[in-house]
Amino acid sequence: MAYGLHWEWRGFGGLDAGSRRRIEDLPRLFPSDIEGVDSYYWYPGCDVNLKLRDWGRRAGVKLKRLRTVDDETGCQLWYEDEREDFPFPLQPAAVHRLAEALGVDMSPPRRSIGRCTLLTLLQEARPDLVVVPVRKIRSIRRWGPEGREILVEIAEISAPERLTSVGMEDRAGLTDSASAEEMAAAKADVLAAREALGLPGALTTVSYLAAVGTWAAGGTLLRP
Repeated sequence: MAYGLHWEWRGFGGLDAGSRRRIEDLPRLFPSDIEGVDSYYWYPGCDVNLKLRDWGRRAGVKLKRLRTVDDETGCQLWYEDEREDFPFPLQPAAVHRLAEALGVDMSPPRRSIGRCTLLTLLQEARPDLVVVPVRKIRSIRRWGPEGREILVEIAEISAPERLTSVGMEDRAGLTDSASAEEMAAAKADVLAAREALGLPGALTTVSYLAAVGTWAAGGTLLRP
């Protein structure tokens, strides 16, 4: 949801009525919901969130890099570089960047390419690569005072299984030069939002990377 270095918490499962009401009462970041498909590129041991976003005119490929995990709270520190949000058609330099992120040795194409060609190149370079399409309707809202806002996303997922995901990210504008105190304060804000909204509730704390790994293996997040 946000570029730069930021803490994120995410849960999957069912969202109780009270928590949903508290979230939906928050001010929207965008005036309406967003519907589309994100196709995630995953392989065993993957520590990079690489997704192909098919949202009409906003179609492209985006990288999201995991820095660290707080096992106690379930929060994860991610880095998203605006320069690694590549629109289609992809330029050769962008393809090279994606190959590096996936740890594959692949000669970049001589010209720009579309999504089908990209998928072919990546799967030839990495046969264990799995593509997981996730269809969702997203709404994003804001919690907290200006300067310490938390973005709160509800995603109603209809495929590969039907369930709800809630994600929270700080907007503290962290950088690699941030102090330990600044890092801790940003994470604390995410946890404060989670508590104020009554979460996790019936949600299970799971990162998107772990969720995609489960789906890639043919599993489900919701227990029968």
